[in-house]
Amino acid sequence: MQIADVDVAAAARLLADPSRSAMLTMLLDGRAHPAGALAQAAAIGRPAASAHLKQLVGAGYLDVVQQGRHRYYRIARPEVATALESLAAIAPSLPVRSLRQSSAARRLAAARTCYDHLAGQAGVLLHDALRDHGQVAEDAVTYPGVSAFGGLGIDVELLRRGRRPLLKTCLDWTERRPHLAGALPAALLVAFTDRGWMVRRTGRQVEIAPAGWEQLRDWLGCSAGCHVR
Repeated sequence: MQIADVDVAAAARLLADPSRSAMLTMLLDGRAHPAGALAQAAAIGRPAASAHLKQLVGAGYLDVVQQGRHRYYRIARPEVATALESLAAIAPSLPVRSLRQSSAARRLAAARTCYDHLAGQAGVLLHDALRDHGQVAEDAVTYPGVSAFGGLGIDVELLRRGRRPLLKTCLDWTERRPHLAGALPAALLVAFTDRGWMVRRTGRQVEIAPAGWEQLRDWLGCSAGCHVR
């Protein structure tokens, strides 16, 4: 199937394979991983994983990072992560077969990374709070927003001059509502973790301490009744 000059079917065929899908899902944490770890995540052997990774690199979905004798793979561009998150939002849920799986799913739903920005309940709350308190409007940063983000050491004008979109919405996989993606939300996650408001755990999990929520409210300039948890 083609939409205008875009071959949607070619992209769908690449993503439809369970092994490639599993490896791409692991890479949604925004980090680079070796082929062996990706093979383990997909429950396949190294030769099969190498063949799948070669296809994903050839399609421009993954980049290869060479460090000495070792090769690591990472998502090549944010649009790949956005497409995966959007597909997850309409995909049927897999059955939960253990308490461990259930606990992990709850943690991911609460706060996680979507490539390099905040997602889950925390990401949706941040999206809503930034709009409610006037830092962003539609897909643009307001003058108060430029000042607020500057207080975190984020140069909005510098980000605006980059090739990546400054701000856009991304349909959240678990919440079925938008969170914010783009260069600014990526910079925000870095600022939050640098200040200790949030901590990135293994995989995609993000942990936010009660003090982190308080600091977010203070930064937004809203009271205890603010729509930030």
